[in-house]
Amino acid sequence: MARSRALITGITGMVGSHLAEYLLKHTDWDVIGMCRWRSPLDNLVNVAGRINSGDRISLLYGDLRDTMSIQHVVSTAKPDYVFHLAAQSFVPTSWSAPAETFHVNATGQIHLFEAIRALGMDPVIQLACSSEEYGMVYPDEVPIKETTPLRPLSPYAVSKVAQDYLGYQYAMSYGMNIVRTRGFKFANDWSPPIFSWPEAMVPYEFACSALRPLALVTRPFRDAAKRREREHEPELRREVAIPGLEVIHQPANHGWIHDAGRSNALLR
Repeated sequence: MARSRALITGITGMVGSHLAEYLLKHTDWDVIGMCRWRSPLDNLVNVAGRINSGDRISLLYGDLRDTMSIQHVVSTAKPDYVFHLAAQSFVPTSWSAPAETFHVNATGQIHLFEAIRALGMDPVIQLACSSEEYGMVYPDEVPIKETTPLRPLSPYAVSKVAQDYLGYQYAMSYGMNIVRTRGFKFANDWSPPIFSWPEAMVPYEFACSALRPLALVTRPFRDAAKRREREHEPELRREVAIPGLEVIHQPANHGWIHDAGRSNALLR
């Protein structure tokens, strides 16, 4: 029986690189990563010797802004699972380049979805959305839930709301198998200084995995005054990467949403 194939967009990033390592270690899947030709490969140093050598991991060049390159990546990868992590993810940049941020994040995701549809594929798709979507959160809305209103406060956050709702729309309109995960703050060994908050790392064991049955999970809330929690990414990746891949195969769960890396998260 052929091995499952996972496509990771943004594999050279701090989340994508750890996810690649995790899948290579904990599954027998083939991992195909999409990156831009100029993307530094430093974060993949732990698996560099295996890339494009026939040892379960390979890289393909692609750019979310280019429909033809995305079609080539998807048709070559033939994924059973897509982890869509590629993005313009630096909030300050979104203020100086709002149109580019929206184009890469929202329009780029449309390019990915349409390539999958055009090729007649039906992978499980995980979208890396963001806690930034919640934006203005009032005291009586803490702790944040998946049902908390979205009030984005930056161009980046607006682009992530667009990605989030496009995921819902494509799931409802076309029956695509989509999981939307709103990741809270995190850091890892590959994080640039602008993304690191070592004093606030809160590693703990996450409860949701495709490798065991989905369950209703309530975690202890560490500090009710916090609107955001900053998680150590090597732990977070398990929740961001493979939340409920079994349950999403059921048509009733298309468009499923989950807050990742936040206490008292409720798996829908």
